[in-house]
Amino acid sequence: MSTGKGLQIVNEALRIYFNLKKVKIVYGITDIYNTDGEPDGTKVKITVPFLNVPKVIRK
Repeated sequence: MSTGKGLQIVNEALRIYFNLKKVKIVYGITDIYNTDGEPDGTKVKITVPFLNVPKVIRK
């Protein structure tokens, strides 16, 4: 069973990054179950905003 220490570390790292760069990175965690209702994995979605993306010039 997890102690949640990993998520504490991730949250602290994201807080520090936000304080330094003023960029908010967010994540969501969803448990995945198979058709029998048994645990089958974990889905993690991370959202990182793009900043200062140069324009692409097409010829």
